[in-house]
Order: sequence, then C-alpha cells, then structure tokens
Amino acid sequence: MRDEAPPDLTPTDLARRHALAAQIEAYVQPYLARNPRAKRAVDALFPSQSSDPDEDGGVQFTTQTSRVWDHLAFRSFDCVDGGLNAVARVFEKHGYAYRGSLTFREKKVDAAWFAPPDAPWARDARGDPLFPRLFVSHLRVADLADEQAKAVIVECVSVKRKDDDDVKDTNDDAVVVAKRGGVPWREKKLSLDEYETVSRASEYAAWTLINGHALNHVAVPVHRLFVDEFANQKQKQKQTDEAGSPRRRFASLETCLAFLQAPPFSLPLSNAGGGEVKVSPDGGLRQASTVADDVEFEFCSSFGANGDEAEAEAKTKSLVPASYVEFVDRLPTENSGGQNGHHVPERLLRDGFETANADAIFESTFRAQRAAGLGAS
Repeated sequence: MRDEAPPDLTPTDLARRHALAAQIEAYVQPYLARNPRAKRAVDALFPSQSSDPDEDGGVQFTTQTSRVWDHLAFRSFDCVDGGLNAVARVFEKHGYAYRGSLTFREKKVDAAWFAPPDAPWARDARGDPLFPRLFVSHLRVADLADEQAKAVIVECVSVKRKDDDDVKDTNDDAVVVAKRGGVPWREKKLSLDEYETVSRASEYAAWTLINGHALNHVAVPVHRLFVDEFANQKQKQKQTDEAGSPRRRFASLETCLAFLQAPPFSLPLSNAGGGEVKVSPDGGLRQASTVADDVEFEFCSSFGANGDEAEAEAKTKSLVPASYVEFVDRLPTENSGGQNGHHVPERLLRDGFETANADAIFESTFRAQRAAGLGAS
C-alpha cells in the first residue's frame, strides 16, 4: 500500500507521520461530506468497491486504494489572523517549508505555496512525498474598489467566534479555527444583499466569506495513479513492464478527464481561461478542475411583506458555491530521464505552480462556471 510506513522509522517519526495524516484528514473528510460532486470524482479515482475485470483483462479493484493528493488549497482575507499564514502556520508546525509566492493582480489576491517535509517519515513506499503540497491565498481587502463590499467584509471578519471550549481556552484562536477548517467570523449573520454586494466586487471574497478556512479544493495527481495499485497480484504482473515499473492508469490528463466526464460520473469541468486543460508555458504542468458544488446557505432576513414567517424563511436561503476538485499532471522535466507513461520519481517532475493556470482554476467557484456546469451534474 502507498501509505505503508518504512520499517525503520522511530516511534517519534511514526507519531509525526500519523499526526500530519490526521490533520490532513481533518480537512478532507468534511470537504468530501459537503461536496458530493468532488466526492464522486475522488471515489472514481480511488475506488474501494470490488468489481469484475472486463473482457480485455481490465483492472479489478480489490481493496481500498490509499488516496494521494498533489496539493491542498485554502483561501483567506489578508486582514484576518495573518491572512494566508493562518493555515500555513498549521502546516509549518508539521515541517512544511515555504517555496514561493504568486500574485494575481486582477483578482487582488496573493498566494504562497509550501512543500511537505523532506524526511524518511514523510515518504511513501516508492520514496515519493506521502503528503501534499500546500497552496494558500488571501484577498487584499483594502484593494477592492467597492467601498460597501469592503465594509461588509471588515464588519464580518472583525467579529471572532468564541462559541466553543477549544477557542475559549486558548489565546491562539486563529490556529484552532484554521486547524478545523472553520469559519472564524460567523457570529454576525450575513444578509443576501450583503453577500451579493461582496460577490459583485469579488467572487473570491464572497466564497471566502461563506466558507472561511474550509478546504477550497484537493488536487489529485493523475501522474501518481498507477494500474498496479488497483489490481490483484495476477493483474499486477500483466500491468507492469519487464523492469517492474508501474504503468500509469491514465496515459494523459485528457484520458482521465474523459473517464470522469463519461457516465456514470458525468462530471462538469471548468473551462475558465479558455479551455478545460490549463498548461504552463514550459508544458510540464497540466491542470483541470470540476466546477464547484452548490450548497444551500441561510442568510439573515426580515419578515416577509405580509409578516409571513414562512415567506421570510424562503427569502433567507440561497445557493452558494462550496468546493471543487482539481486534477494535476506533472511531466518529467527536461533531461530528467523520466519515462512518461510509467512511474517517475516526484523529484524528476515539474514542481511548483503557474500563475496563469491558478488564476483560471480560481474561477471554478465563480457563477459563470457553476451555471455552465448545472446541466452536467
């Protein structure tokens, strides 16, 4: 299994490994529970149910496949708990290291990415990183042109949550809430008019106002999905080459997307940025994403025109964007010697992020993309 620990780890190393895995699951489980479209994609790529092989000797799924993520992504506001550093601090305590920054001028967003620990306890059975990269971003609230939208954001985020013992008993409530993926400012209920005002100014801001430190998306590394992880022993022998190098389950990102778009999954993909697949200038980083799930959110409201409470209740509820799932294909770097189509060590693949790709993928939560995806859900 991918997440099987090396036999020579010390108890301390095992504890660190388990602690980081538990922290990541604490973000992922609520994300999967809240986003059925994302869960459908994850279940399709990491199946747990046994199935019969097809006539051509296709893959038979025999056990739960260990999930692996390319990166986890979070959003924030720069005026709240250090902005993107609120979540970054959670991961830095587990050994994550800053690797680079990105700026999205039109969206008024700054981002940073962090690499997982580079240590034996943080590697998988093949020697690749067991844990995902971290991509965190925040909106520069003061840079918004709409003064009313700025005022709504500042008013909402200035009221911190103090509604449970975990937060009351610590001076570092930002870290507590960030660790849980919570919304630290929900004591003041938001009206639908206020939400729409913020959304017109910045759809990134509107998403963050509703979702806070919740996981914005997981990214599945298509280049780390291998046939032998889904097959029984007899099939593994058929699906590996003579040198024993595992073969990719999907030859390309496009092959993976076609699988997910076909029945029974029928997942709608974002075409923000001019197409479903976003490619870095060097060609080594290829990305795509679903459009975000919609969830019902209750906004505060006054009673209806006739004093009808039911009418008021209906007015308080509206669909808002939740989260989505991304798919990443990292190709071997020039002169790396990696053989595309088979397992290539992660250290030989294109690393990091690309501003233009990320800028388009941000829009997976935007209204235009969600509207286009409604018919495909």
